[in-house]
Amino acid sequence: MPDLSFEEQIRNAERAPESGTAKPKQVINDSDDLPVSVVQAALDSAGYSYVYDTATRERSIVNNNMLRSVLKRKHPDGAYVFTTHKPALPPDRGTTICMLHSSHPMREKFDKMHLPVCRKSNMPSEPEMRKHMKAKHRKEWETIREVEELERQAASFDMQKAILLALEKSLAR
Repeated sequence: MPDLSFEEQIRNAERAPESGTAKPKQVINDSDDLPVSVVQAALDSAGYSYVYDTATRERSIVNNNMLRSVLKRKHPDGAYVFTTHKPALPPDRGTTICMLHSSHPMREKFDKMHLPVCRKSNMPSEPEMRKHMKAKHRKEWETIREVEELERQAASFDMQKAILLALEKSLAR
């Protein structure tokens, strides 16, 4: 990757599409309650550019007003966090799927619990998947954990009951 100045990187940054759906001359409100339609007159924006994480090669979108400060961020070792130079290799992708993914082995059970489906399927490991569940599906994660705990308690109760019945039989002889 060439060592480019901030100005050069900003100048050469690949432009990203505007976020949102507002467009100039778009009708915002056309209700019967107002005597006139409200129309988007203009859309002023600094625009957006793509930046790439120098460690993971993941692409992000940054508002051009923030581009200079984002490009100045550094890792503790002094290396820059982001660049506008597109990496030659694609980002590293894992193959671990979210527990709520449609192809997860427990999906049928989760469907009965009316849990949503998640499309995330490229996490690098099980610990990353658990972090994803805790961060993105907090309520669903708690529900799954509660159900698992209840199932463990029921299994423990059944085991204790079987032991007591076996003990009772052996003492009755």
